[in-house]
Amino acid sequence: MLGQLAKTDKIDAHSLAMFAAMVQPEVNASPAPAQADLAALLVAMRQATQAKGALNNQLGVAEHRFISQQLKSRIAMTERHLKALDAGMQQLLRSEPALKHRFDIPTSIPGVGPVSAGTMIAEWNELGDAGAAQIAALVGVALMNCDSGAMRGQRRIRGGRCLVRNALYMAAVAAIRTKSSDFRAFFERLRENGKLFKVAITAVIRKLAIVANTLISENRKWEPVRP
Repeated sequence: MLGQLAKTDKIDAHSLAMFAAMVQPEVNASPAPAQADLAALLVAMRQATQAKGALNNQLGVAEHRFISQQLKSRIAMTERHLKALDAGMQQLLRSEPALKHRFDIPTSIPGVGPVSAGTMIAEWNELGDAGAAQIAALVGVALMNCDSGAMRGQRRIRGGRCLVRNALYMAAVAAIRTKSSDFRAFFERLRENGKLFKVAITAVIRKLAIVANTLISENRKWEPVRP
């Protein structure tokens, strides 16, 4: 935009300063130490889970007996690491009552497990302090216009925080599989109305995000909708 093609630390600093002066982005507070520790534990858990998946894939095609034994040993080691990391996360939550209370609210929602709830708490500082539209945009499930002149394009989701969106996707899949769940009924109603799976599950993710935001804002746990 500035027509500046060269790159040095001094040029970058000047460009960033101009951006801040022109856009005036909102200042966000740094995460608390306990929240940063939770985020670090979750990163390690995701990495260990990915490593376990890769090892299982290798085991599925391994033909040599010795290689299979080595892979099984590494998978078992990764599983031990995951258990230790989970224990570390639980210990952190026990030692931080305020963080534990904030963590317990989203875990009361059907489909939201410890990892999903932890990701929401660690990576989503605005949770409980923003409106529904802003929360949906932060996750990346808000529909964005694509219009120009008389043309009205199809609205699509874009942007947002990938880690939080992935966590909410897994929670949404679990929620629609939960019997007598409000989210399952909501999903099935959308499907019956002809919505594609991707559209319907995105709507469930958005609903989960808004519900979690509302519950934390009101400092209460989830309760099913009474018939």
